[in-house]
Amino acid sequence: LLAVADKAHRWTLLEEGVRQLGWFPTSPFFGPAVGSNPLGVEGYKTLAYEIAEDLDWQVPDWCLLPVCYGDALVGRIIAALDASPAAKNTIVVVWSDHGWHLGEKQHLHKFTLWERSTRVPFIVMAPGVTRAGTRSVRPVGLVDLFPTLNELCGLPPVPTLDGQSLVPLLRDPARTWERPALTTHGLGNHALRNERWRYIRYVDGGEELYDHRTDPYEWTNLATRPEHAALKTTLAALMPQTNHEEVGTARAEEKKEKKIPKKERTEKKAAAQKP
Repeated sequence: LLAVADKAHRWTLLEEGVRQLGWFPTSPFFGPAVGSNPLGVEGYKTLAYEIAEDLDWQVPDWCLLPVCYGDALVGRIIAALDASPAAKNTIVVVWSDHGWHLGEKQHLHKFTLWERSTRVPFIVMAPGVTRAGTRSVRPVGLVDLFPTLNELCGLPPVPTLDGQSLVPLLRDPARTWERPALTTHGLGNHALRNERWRYIRYVDGGEELYDHRTDPYEWTNLATRPEHAALKTTLAALMPQTNHEEVGTARAEEKKEKKIPKKERTEKKAAAQKP
């Protein structure tokens, strides 16, 4: 895609993107290794370092270029939609699956529960519901997308979903929104994000707490400070109380079970059903 774009225009977009972000240093890996992040990504970190070296350490440049170009293409698609008869009857949603660390906290990958890798674009244009130019600072999750589209399309709600419809927030972006956004990475590792705080709790007992009012890039872990004990208790109560086993673990056990001879599997199942 980049090959067909005008080179001068690409670099103009890149320079504007860096100017708006304003926090990229000259060093490819910067800042202290804040927090524990025990998510088992050492092998991936090694690969990331090798990729960075291949790119002459110009990682932010190479990552921002396709983002800027992709943004321009989204604009072209929306312009074409606006000029078509379908404009007043089409819901548009722009979102991403995850963010990406570009060296901060010694990380160059997505496997963290910090803001940089868990915050994503989430843009909804719904004719008759949203208003151009409005923006909400309320934290929401991608699990809310399904019930939101359900309501926008006039379909019946699905009561078993974990997410909630964002239609009330689309109509009034400033309305009160008490529910924080939850992110889970692996078994028992969770992060909660409300408008001010990010609270992370790992399965090994590690904790991290960041105040986004004063520390938007999450450099200072406040979890050990006694003055925040009550806040942590409040946020911890909103964490999942039960954890489903990891999907990969379940599949591995299923494959392992299939390798057992059929007769032995039948006997094992019958024994398990005895009172």
